[in-house]
Amino acid sequence: MYENTLDSFINHMVQSPPIKEKVSKDAKVLIILEKEMKLTSKLALLTSASVFLATAALADTYPSDSVSGVRIVPKNSAYVAADLGYGALSTPDHDIYEPEWYITSSSHSTGNIAGGISAGVNHTLKPNLLVGAELGYESNGKSRYDENFINSNYDYTMKIFSSDWHLLATGTYLLPKGFDVFAKAGLADVKQKLEQTDDGTDTITQVKPMIATGVGYQVKMVNIYLQYAHIFADDANNFSDLYKSDGTYGNIVSTDTFKAGVAYNFAL
Repeated sequence: MYENTLDSFINHMVQSPPIKEKVSKDAKVLIILEKEMKLTSKLALLTSASVFLATAALADTYPSDSVSGVRIVPKNSAYVAADLGYGALSTPDHDIYEPEWYITSSSHSTGNIAGGISAGVNHTLKPNLLVGAELGYESNGKSRYDENFINSNYDYTMKIFSSDWHLLATGTYLLPKGFDVFAKAGLADVKQKLEQTDDGTDTITQVKPMIATGVGYQVKMVNIYLQYAHIFADDANNFSDLYKSDGTYGNIVSTDTFKAGVAYNFAL
């Protein structure tokens, strides 16, 4: 009986306007505090995740051997790379025609912008020696010849474009302070396209030997490198060297490329 009376009294007091208002305010304060605690927890979680990722990124690098200074790499690794530079074709280094009174101007170039993309794998054979393989695509540049005549209806332009898909065996020797030297050798499926004014387009594809060499510098997981590459084929000293004995376009010419690139490495 007394217990029921006490409950009734408490309920009456709580429901009274001053106390009811205070209880309502207290409830709002508790709700706000609960929201702030949830927000603080989320911020703490995000901060912890950011610190973890930052620590992982800083740790995601190849340490160096304390004695030799050569970076320590995973047993097996892979990379993706892209590069850009200059490519030259072994096409004739002279104009198509000798100077004549009816030719107003002549020009030629045997090189242009070159670039490529590649992906490869490496295996650590020794602490400072990596061996592997690379698959890549490359634009080797282009040659261009222009002849302008008094009668512009006879103006003539010849262009030769070169590109390839290649599969190369690779070897990389690691040097102190993050530097390295590398060499590559294998086969390239070379495609060269001849475009001529009023004569349409001719395309030929042949498999040719290819080599490359260069130097690199490792910054964490990124390798910055310079590379020279050569595809072994014909050297066309004259325009007739571009054609087969039956007069059809059919001889692949050698190419030389000089490029700077960036590769991203990751462990397997």
